Amino acid sequence: MLFHSALPTFRKLYGKISGNFKNGNKLVFTVICNFEVSSFDGSKAIVISTLGEFGGKNPYLGVAYIVVGTVSLMFALLFLSKQIISPRMVADPSLLNWNL
Repeated sequence: MLFHSALPTFRKLYGKISGNFKNGNKLVFTVICNFEVSSFDGSKAIVISTLGEFGGKNPYLGVAYIVVGTVSLMFALLFLSKQIISPRMVADPSLLNWNL
């Protein structure tokens, strides 16, 4: 099943080639046409790129996940320490205020 992409140009990570490659090494690929792309004016291409520690070339999304996770963990610890130090009285009738 082929889904629509969010952007007009997209790349799909098909595989990962592990190894130490140097400038001038030759790589040979065999491309098999499993589906046609001419009916919607599409094209196929092979893009060889490097991946960083967090995935693609742009580490912004991985760094954003780590920052948001760290901030969330800090808030969770802050609220936990507040609850341990001065717990909230739940269902205490003296806390009800009937003056409108």
